[in-house]
Amino acid sequence: MQNKLFVLISCLLLVTCFASSPAAVNLGNASNYIILAETAVTTSGTSHITGDIGLGVGDSTFFGFSQVMDASNQSSTSSKVTGKLYAANYASPTPTVIAKAISDMEAAYNDVSLRTPDFYNAGAEDISGRTFATGIYGWGGAVSTAAGSTVTLNGSATDIWIFQIAGAFSTGANSHILLIGGARPENVYWVNTGTATTFGANSIVNGNILSNGYITSGANVNFTGRILSKTAATLDGDTVQVPILPEVPVIPPTPSYGGGGYNPRYDTNSAQCDPTLVTCANLVSPALNNQSINSQSSTSNTTFGIDNSTLIAWWLPLLGICLIALYIYLISRPKGRKSRRR
Repeated sequence: MQNKLFVLISCLLLVTCFASSPAAVNLGNASNYIILAETAVTTSGTSHITGDIGLGVGDSTFFGFSQVMDASNQSSTSSKVTGKLYAANYASPTPTVIAKAISDMEAAYNDVSLRTPDFYNAGAEDISGRTFATGIYGWGGAVSTAAGSTVTLNGSATDIWIFQIAGAFSTGANSHILLIGGARPENVYWVNTGTATTFGANSIVNGNILSNGYITSGANVNFTGRILSKTAATLDGDTVQVPILPEVPVIPPTPSYGGGGYNPRYDTNSAQCDPTLVTCANLVSPALNNQSINSQSSTSNTTFGIDNSTLIAWWLPLLGICLIALYIYLISRPKGRKSRRR
């Protein structure tokens, strides 16, 4: 019985590798802002910000925006922002709306920072060159990337990534945080419970930044995601944009033939099938064939949305444990009882 239980537990450990993605994170009203900070938002240079900015105090700590108040006194505008700026000292209902957004930001911060990590490193780490599958990753120290390095997140459009960083979080100049396999930036959360988050000049950053401390960006950083700080955020000629959801293709209805009825050009099995209109069963154009091959080769390095390096690092050792457990069970199980002699 004990041997069977050991085998069962080992196999369950293997199945854990196929665990589902973390639960979605609810940003609440904080999701209405591309940048939300409690004490100050600063920009220098020519920043390009697409989305609204929220500030938990008076607009005197909007630095570098040269904002112009609108007629309602509920918001202001800036040549650097495609959207509006909102501050806690603007006319009603803006103060109430801002307060609710900040409350929701803090609730989301508490949620993601307190979740139990799937993988944990008690120290600091340079994650340059790493590829991360969906999951919750935690560090007890600082996390950084080297100049010119790449960090890759590989998964589907519904997968969630949460990175819990207890120390400083910094990326090197010209570094990239890239998404592949359909991964979406709105599903990525870089959560810094430490003191500061710093992005190197000319880097590319994907995901939502939730920081307990200051968020500071070098020049010409390209953000796709939200910048949410419990203190302040500083930009330097950067581009910040909300994730753009992919368009759902609209398939037009099949035109009728001769005012109604059958049209052989739209029949995929017809000898008169037109490959410029539909995908013909008996005729595949070279262009379409090449596109299919390229599409297959681009995904050949993944398995179930998990990259092969992750497969080797986590699944195969546990598969080995399961096989060893099975072997122990087979060689140690009780032999059949011998019949008693009368």
